[in-house]
Amino acid sequence: MVGLVFYPHMFSHIYGMVLPPLFPLLKAEFDVSYAALGVLLAVFGVASGLGQTPVGFLVDRWGARPVLVIGTVIEGLSILGIGFSTEYWQLLVLYSIAGIFNSVYHPADYAILAAQVNKKRLGRAIGFHSFGGNLGWALTPLFMVTVTQIWGWRAAFIAIGALGLVCVPALIARWSLISNAAPREATSTKAAPDTSARAGVALLLSTPILMCFAFYVLQGMGFGGMRSFFVAASHAAHGTPLDVANLALSGMMLGAAIGILAGGWIADLVGKTLPIAVTSLTIAGLGVALVGAFDMPSFLLIGLLSLAGFTQGVFNPVRDLMVRSITPDGAMGKVMGFVSSGMNLSGGLMPLLFGWMMDQGDPQLVIYLSAGLIAVALFTFVGVKTHVAPVAAERAKTATA
Repeated sequence: MVGLVFYPHMFSHIYGMVLPPLFPLLKAEFDVSYAALGVLLAVFGVASGLGQTPVGFLVDRWGARPVLVIGTVIEGLSILGIGFSTEYWQLLVLYSIAGIFNSVYHPADYAILAAQVNKKRLGRAIGFHSFGGNLGWALTPLFMVTVTQIWGWRAAFIAIGALGLVCVPALIARWSLISNAAPREATSTKAAPDTSARAGVALLLSTPILMCFAFYVLQGMGFGGMRSFFVAASHAAHGTPLDVANLALSGMMLGAAIGILAGGWIADLVGKTLPIAVTSLTIAGLGVALVGAFDMPSFLLIGLLSLAGFTQGVFNPVRDLMVRSITPDGAMGKVMGFVSSGMNLSGGLMPLLFGWMMDQGDPQLVIYLSAGLIAVALFTFVGVKTHVAPVAAERAKTATA
């Protein structure tokens, strides 16, 4: 079952990453500024972010299965269509549609995992699921640049869009496995959760959920900035060749993917600990700051960003388990949709600022700001941590009532 949501989740991350590796080329092809290219990422992120909370309510009420399949099909076709674009406005429309339907994955996937996976293995399941997303980020620059060099940028978009549709027959064939309804025996002794809209909104506006939202916002700003403009910023600031900068970015994403797998095991073993958060986010932020400050050899650039990605990845399952620990049963779709929307919204809006910085000739500031936001995110985690024990105690009391 985890494997069924792994593939579409991987492509949801791929589709949010298909443009940045080709920014210098697309800038010349469509005769636009970096700020205009940032608008494309902004509309994708905002559309995805705004859609996730209502999709979360839909998932909790009507089920994850049809939402997941429909979103996968329409987003894949939209990305494929970019390969036929001849004007900037066509890119804008197609990437907006892709962003709208990108909103389905986190609410649907996390609702399925929370309902179907044993809690003793939930950290590893979440880690494997998140690994798919970061693996997608890692592979995208290599895929897009390689296919572009061989067949051109249009072929790259057509191919990546078509590959995203490969999983649809499997999702339909294994329909019974992709459900966010918990097994009957797991819920037969529990009171039915309040699924009213008023109760859902009250939950989302509670202090711990809002602090999780803030954490996702800051993390989305920091790592979203690196994903969207590191290649262009490093090329402009230090003259880093595009293939080296894309390889370094892939190293960061691949390091994050491997770190997530390790973090899933750590989370299941030791739980949601503050030392993991402090260590991982500090190293990640420092690593990003150093690659902005110094013109370093290729091997060092790639190694340092890979390490930063790894340490950030170790923390991700801890982050997601933290969200699960403060979420009532049956509400994971709306909660994960809401907090993830913060990451998508911020990751979508920040490229507008980063694109403006690039056009103003401040490429290093893009990297420094990304590093600072990654480090600041730690403080919201500390705030959420203080609410975990009371919420967990209340859930245990309700479950035994």
